[in-house]
Amino acid sequence: LILTAPFAPALAEELWSSAVSPTDVGGTAEDKAEKYKQSIFNQKWPKYDKKLAKDKIINLVAQVNGKLRDIIEVSADVNEERAKKVVLESKKIQKWINGKKIIKVIFVKGKLVNIVIK
Repeated sequence: LILTAPFAPALAEELWSSAVSPTDVGGTAEDKAEKYKQSIFNQKWPKYDKKLAKDKIINLVAQVNGKLRDIIEVSADVNEERAKKVVLESKKIQKWINGKKIIKVIFVKGKLVNIVIK
């Protein structure tokens, strides 16, 4: 609600005044209720947490000669060898590279694998 307040102040204030959050830690129920009687604009802005903002799974783009041929879900920390293996084993990619000579495999971490064929 605090993040919503600048964009929808009346709605955020109304919801804030009628809320008692179960995620509030510590203090008595009266203390928690008192917090929500104050204006939402008197509350502290939430802290940024890098761990919560980091994706665990990404969509890896698989290209053949620069053209999109498949999108594969992989772990966000996938290494180059594993990414190439997953892409080369994809049935959609196999269809495009069967019988062709692979000249080069380009890997961009967290983004794509491009297979150059001839």
